[in-house]
Amino acid sequence: MDVKEIIKKAFIFTPLTDDEVSKLEGIAKIRKYNSGDIIFEEGSEGGCLCIVCEGRVNLMKKLDKEKETCLAEIDENGFFGEISLFDQKPQIVTAVAEEETVLLSFDYPALRGLLVIYSEMARKIFNQVLKLQSNLLRQTNERIRKFLQKATE
Repeated sequence: MDVKEIIKKAFIFTPLTDDEVSKLEGIAKIRKYNSGDIIFEEGSEGGCLCIVCEGRVNLMKKLDKEKETCLAEIDENGFFGEISLFDQKPQIVTAVAEEETVLLSFDYPALRGLLVIYSEMARKIFNQVLKLQSNLLRQTNERIRKFLQKATE
């Protein structure tokens, strides 16, 4: 498994130089999960930014004590865990391996340490996250609009 190539393919890291990718490679860890394994739980502290190398991860949101819904399926080269990296608050979803899954993970303290030292790398990553979150916000606004439209019919 070529860690540098995995990093380069992930949207969040596409603008990085080879030198910046090498710095990330130095803190990356490969983690393997079986189907149904919990990677992190909603409400938990800490965590990691993860890239899916193989398999699939579901991001689950609790609706009440007994029900939950899948907010997103993250496939190969997709990433998750970026929100708590930046706001340093508890996880907002539970990440569950849907099948046997291999992740490339970056623990928050190590990644934050790199971003403090290398401000240009941080700027590039923040810009990618902002693009993604802006797109997700637009999609959410459209879903809300459709929901409200149906509710008023």
